[in-house]
Amino acid sequence: MALAYFSLGDPDQGRANVGNYYAGSGEFADLVMSGVCGTPEALKATISSYTDPGVDELIFNPDTDDVDDIKRLGDSVF
Repeated sequence: MALAYFSLGDPDQGRANVGNYYAGSGEFADLVMSGVCGTPEALKATISSYTDPGVDELIFNPDTDDVDDIKRLGDSVF
């Protein structure tokens, strides 16, 4: 099982939100922020990067309060 962050409507705001959440964790915050999926292509690449080594559950966590991002996620990967 793994967790991935996404923000398709406003990727910059999503990265900023993740950065604020992990602000006290030093370089780890930068690592997590760089992994925020901001495009459908990034979502698909992230799915492949986890499923190729055998991860069978991937949880996508939205990074903004834009409820339309959930629909964008579904439209992008299904």
